Amino acid sequence: MFHKLLPTLNLRFLILLLVLLASICTLVSSFYATYQVQKEQLINYTLHSNYAYANKLASATDSFLEHLQGAFSSALATS
Repeated sequence: MFHKLLPTLNLRFLILLLVLLASICTLVSSFYATYQVQKEQLINYTLHSNYAYANKLASATDSFLEHLQGAFSSALATS
């Protein structure tokens, strides 16, 4: 059985196998790198979006509290 496989293992076949394995490894590493970059970009975009929303919400809350404080102090002044 082994002797029947041996004639098919020539240099051409081994080089083809090496090229095929190198191509597959390159493709897998490329997909992994792409995945990592997209994951990092998605996280950065989400953090930036959440930061902008938090600033907007903080500004609205600050404005609301200033309005309430002004209304409370004017109510105290009139009573």
